[in-house]
Amino acid sequence: MIKKITRRQAITRTSIALGGALLSGLAPALAAPVGAKSAQRPNILLLIADGWSWQGAEAIDRLGMRMATFARLQREGIGFENAFIESPGAQLPYIDLLENTGYVVVSDNFDAFLGNRPAGKPLLFCLESKTLPRRSKAPVDSANLIVPSYLPDTPAVRGDIAAYRSEIERFDHEAGLLLDRLERAGQLSNILVVMTGKGGWPFPRGAGTLYDAGTHVPLVVMYPGKLDGGRVSKALFSSADLAATVLDVAGAAKPMTTGGQSVVLTSSESYPARAIRTPHYLYIRNLHPERWPAGAPAQQAVTPAQLDSVISSAFAHIVPSATKTSMIVGRGASAMDRLLDLATGKRPSAELYDVRTDPYQLNNLAADPAMKAVLARLDKQLTRHNRET
Repeated sequence: MIKKITRRQAITRTSIALGGALLSGLAPALAAPVGAKSAQRPNILLLIADGWSWQGAEAIDRLGMRMATFARLQREGIGFENAFIESPGAQLPYIDLLENTGYVVVSDNFDAFLGNRPAGKPLLFCLESKTLPRRSKAPVDSANLIVPSYLPDTPAVRGDIAAYRSEIERFDHEAGLLLDRLERAGQLSNILVVMTGKGGWPFPRGAGTLYDAGTHVPLVVMYPGKLDGGRVSKALFSSADLAATVLDVAGAAKPMTTGGQSVVLTSSESYPARAIRTPHYLYIRNLHPERWPAGAPAQQAVTPAQLDSVISSAFAHIVPSATKTSMIVGRGASAMDRLLDLATGKRPSAELYDVRTDPYQLNNLAADPAMKAVLARLDKQLTRHNRET
C-alpha cells in the first residue's frame, strides 16, 4: 500500500520545476495567497478515472473513444500530453490536505455541491470511477481501435478492449452531466476542473507496471476566466506537480517555484522497482529481478473459469479479464508465449527504452554498448533521487 504524502512533503514538492513557458505561467495564474479567504478560493471539481491511461509514450487515443467531455475540457482548458503518476495505485495525496485548510469535501451528493453550501466554505467534489471486472455480456463495438503490440490481436482481446472503452466513455458521460448542471446553475465560472486518470489501464503490461501504459495518464485542467483555453503542454508533469498546483489554488501551500522539468520519477512497491522518465528515455531499475513481476504463475492447471474468478490462480498482480485468460489459455503458440513472457516473465535488473522510437517499450537497450553513457547518466540521476528522498 502506498502511503499518502504528508503536508510537509507536499509543500516540499512544490519546488519541483514545471518546465516550459506555459507551465511557468500556470501556477501564478491559478494560485491563491496562502491562507486566502474562501471567497477568493475556487470550488474544485476532480474527475478521476481509475485505470485510464495512454497505451504508450504518445498521448494519442488509439481505442476510438467517444469522449465529448474530455474533448470539451481540452478545447477550453490546458491539456498535458506528458503527465505521469508517481506510483501505480497511489492515492490522491491532497484531498485530506484541502479538507484541513477549510475545504468541505463532497464525495457522493452533487446536490450539496450545487446548493446548501456551508457559509464561507469552498467545496471540493470528486467523481472517481472504479475499475470493475469487464464481464458485461452486452454487445460492444470493437471496431476503430488499435490493439497495442504487447497484446495479441484476437477477437477476445478486441472485445475486452471495447468493453474497457465503454467503461471510460461512461465515466466521460457522467462527468459531462456534472459540468452541464454547473453551467445551467451559473456556477461554472468559479470552478477549477481537473480531469485525469489514476493508474494504468487494467491489461497485462499496463496497470501496476512502470511502463508508460502503467504511468502515462491523460490530464486536462480548466479554470474559466483564469486560464486561456485550447492550449497544450508537452512538458513532463507528475502527479506531485498536480497535487502542488491544486494546493496552490486552494491557498494551502506556498507559491510554486517554476522552471524546467526534464525528468519524472516513478516507483512500484508490488514489484519493487524504480524508474526515471525523460522526454527521450525510460529507465527502470528492478530491485529484485528474481521475483515474478506480475505475481507467480499457476502451480497447477487452471481453468478459464478459475482465471476469471480467482485472482490468485495465476499472475495475481494482473486483474482478471478476458485478455489475461486468453493469453494464459493460449500458451504453447510461439507468438502468444512471447507476449505472455513480456507481461509476466522475470525482468532484468536494468531496462532502458527509447520512447521516441519504441513507444510501447518492447526493445530493451540496457545491454547495448552504444547506450552505456545514457544508462550510466540515468542510473546516477535515479540513485541521487533515491538517496535524497
